Amino acid sequence: MQRDDNRCVGVSTRACYESHDVDMAEATGLREARRLVESKHLINIII
Repeated sequence: MQRDDNRCVGVSTRACYESHDVDMAEATGLREARRLVESKHLINIII
């Protein structure tokens, strides 16, 4: 994730062992990114 001025806010990697579905893995990653943004009260974030 990065701010609108291209500074890095955070990076995370997680293995998904339960699903071989690429779309589900991407959706899970987006959900986790959204949770991080909300928990840190960040604004102007590009995912």
